Amino acid sequence: MPGNFPNVDPTTWPTPNYDDPVERTWLLPYSVVFAAVSTVLVFIRWGLRLRKQGGGLGLDDAMLLPSWILFICFTFIASYASGQKLVSRHVWDIYPTNFVKLAFTSWLAQMTFAWGTGFVKISVLLFYRRIQSGTFNRPWLFAIYGAIVFTVLSTVVMAVLLAVNCLPTEAYWMVYSFHWHKEYTCRRVVSINAVAGGLSLLSDLYSVVLPCIMLQGLEISRKQKIGLNLVFLVSLTVVAAGSARTWAFFSFAKDSDVSW
Repeated sequence: MPGNFPNVDPTTWPTPNYDDPVERTWLLPYSVVFAAVSTVLVFIRWGLRLRKQGGGLGLDDAMLLPSWILFICFTFIASYASGQKLVSRHVWDIYPTNFVKLAFTSWLAQMTFAWGTGFVKISVLLFYRRIQSGTFNRPWLFAIYGAIVFTVLSTVVMAVLLAVNCLPTEAYWMVYSFHWHKEYTCRRVVSINAVAGGLSLLSDLYSVVLPCIMLQGLEISRKQKIGLNLVFLVSLTVVAAGSARTWAFFSFAKDSDVSW
């Protein structure tokens, strides 16, 4: 079904409570706080690079600009959906006239997330290219550029899959309008989510494992090596989060209560 709704029978839903439903209230403050923290960190990095601390500005810094803009957009979309009572409540407690908004904001959020994470991964890989410049041999360069190409292609594939999930694309959300009666076709969300989740998880794993192997041979002090390994350990949480996200894709595709 469009909008990540599985095939459901609304007549089986509980009695709706539009005025005073059970709600989750953490999404808005969570989104705003993390957007603010990430913004501060990004601008600190750009400031350091402008002052030639840790190297000057490079392509890795440039890739952070579109990713930062997209994640600010993602935060705005999530905040808007929360403020408009489109999420954080059970789907049967949402006015049916708001289903179009719910599906459209879901589509926008997925698109901005796909491109935003893609630019972040490319920035990270370009940073690896910067720190290994003149140090490692050609196979490492091929590995890094191969990872960049894979990340670009996987990001494009995920965006295209989302765009053609329903044809025409607007059917993803407009099918829930009582006044929209165009012909459309939609693909199974479970299959598309499986491909998107698998590609994202593989690129996450590649981005973490590659520097682990590359930098283990560096001749640095024991304290620096411990710090480096701690960074890699934290990076593995990204892979864990990616695994959880992939599992969530399957859950959302089968659960009719997508707004909860």
